[in-house]
Amino acid sequence: MENSDIITDEQNKLAVKQDGSAIRLIKEPSVEIQKLAVERNGVAIIFIEEPIVLIQKLAVEQNGLAIRHIKEPSVLIQKLAVEQNGLAIQYIIEPTDEIYELAIQQNPDVLILQPRKWKTENKLFNSNKDNTCSISYDTIELNDTYCTCLTCSNSFKSDVLIKWIKKVYFVQCVEQHGKIIIYIIM
Repeated sequence: MENSDIITDEQNKLAVKQDGSAIRLIKEPSVEIQKLAVERNGVAIIFIEEPIVLIQKLAVEQNGLAIRHIKEPSVLIQKLAVEQNGLAIQYIIEPTDEIYELAIQQNPDVLILQPRKWKTENKLFNSNKDNTCSISYDTIELNDTYCTCLTCSNSFKSDVLIKWIKKVYFVQCVEQHGKIIIYIIM
């Protein structure tokens, strides 16, 4: 074999600096090369067998969606991922309330794209309270699902609220709406 056929460590570094996914062509890349690869393209982590925590951290800081390719990410990695891209929550199995709130802060569309994460509880509707949806002005009836804003105390039919958020991208009161509970009238 001639010297020209041997790829040097410097050439590998140059390759991953230009295109992080070039790491897929490197047999047993060093931690330094792994770092360079995920700093350039976080999703390049898919080509790294059993990445150490540092590599996982760098990957999700570059692209939160890289968490998709991390087996059993720690809470720290989950936080970093949703802080970089709230939509990374879709790849987190059973996210904590804190992770969910961070995802919503980064990208309010998480409320729309991950509504199954909303907590559902059975609750008696307060008969002393106005039982009108503050968006549609329809009466909230028995077995309807509804949400109550913890700030302004307005009630909303949950299906109407979801459609409204999709259309308008904000809710009526000015407070942050990270904690949404859907109630079912009993």
